[in-house]
Amino acid sequence: MRPYLPLAGATLALALAAFAAPVAAGEARTIRVDDDGLVGATTCSGTRTAPATIQDAVDASGPGDTILVCPGRYPEQVVISGAEHTGLTVRAVRRGAAVLAPTSVTTVAGYTPVVAISADAVTVQWLKIGARTAGTCEKVSGILVDGAADVRLQSNRIVPIGGGPTLVGSCGLRFGIIVTNFAARTSVSHNLILDHQNSGIAVIASSDASVQHNSVRWWHTDLLPPVSGGPTCSAAVAGITPTAGITFDDSTGRIRRNAVSGPGAATRWGDTLRLAISVESTDRILVADNRIVQAAAGVRLQSVTGGTVARNSITGLDAIDRCDVSETGIALSDSGAVTVRDNTISRMGQGLKALGTAGATFSGNVASDSLESDCADFSGVDLGSIDNTWTGNSGATSLPVGLCAAS
Repeated sequence: MRPYLPLAGATLALALAAFAAPVAAGEARTIRVDDDGLVGATTCSGTRTAPATIQDAVDASGPGDTILVCPGRYPEQVVISGAEHTGLTVRAVRRGAAVLAPTSVTTVAGYTPVVAISADAVTVQWLKIGARTAGTCEKVSGILVDGAADVRLQSNRIVPIGGGPTLVGSCGLRFGIIVTNFAARTSVSHNLILDHQNSGIAVIASSDASVQHNSVRWWHTDLLPPVSGGPTCSAAVAGITPTAGITFDDSTGRIRRNAVSGPGAATRWGDTLRLAISVESTDRILVADNRIVQAAAGVRLQSVTGGTVARNSITGLDAIDRCDVSETGIALSDSGAVTVRDNTISRMGQGLKALGTAGATFSGNVASDSLESDCADFSGVDLGSIDNTWTGNSGATSLPVGLCAAS
């Protein structure tokens, strides 16, 4: 990149008009963006005039175009909307080297996203999206998919920047990625979300979402230790919202091969990763092959009919940090016809639990080192009335006795 050379308004307008010049039908273009406004014919170094902001490039683009974002800092909110941007790709030239970190953003669909997408078939890849935590800043979310279809979010880094507090205060990252308003077939893969305050990835009122191979890390550096001399279950810290790693609410799809992790140290009950994966009010779901470490609760399904929870590895908190024994590795509540199989759970308040659930099958699961019970079913009128099938599970303790093979 060269030092920034300002252009006169007319010159800049002509340059952007050139980027927007019509091309033959069906011919997609490649537009380079550099924060100094200069690029080469095929590189980020040169003397050719180019958009200095991603939004300028988006505004100049058409269906199927590719915007290549050169390394640099882009303190802007990016909005991709309208049929004219169907099939647009926005990709960093080098993974994580193009940093979007606005000081303020406008509200879109009730959220404050750094990148907002409402056009179909858009791809966003390799960007680093920063939530400022010091200086001029506000609470933001990383990427919003608002009612669009076939959007791909791949290999982006969504993280706090600036060295300020990430857990409390008026700034920081609220959500990492939000998919909502009847979005369809969204693919969220290989992204990193660090130190969110609400949900790392939230899919709300959407269909056929694929959330795979992401890393959601709740590793806030400003966590507070337990009160000296008091229990580890000390009171929640004011201003902290209960957090989840991945949330599906009234949505369908797949949650596979993600890594969700908590702080890995004793903290106050109010500032730990409360729930790794939450699924609510859906008729089918696949939760498989995820790795969960240091969360107070692992996978929770509520008001879910159908679906599979399989081959997940869930490791909870150290014994000294386990504040609430009701927190569970895999919990089904008010659900039915769900298959829970071949999961491994350790160091939780309870391993596997069914509550108000009928027609579920628990098979081949291994639960160990639970504070209360490895297997528990409270779905019937009393402990002698079980409305689910338990077969081939392994654990040391059960309520009622016999649910786990080793009981």
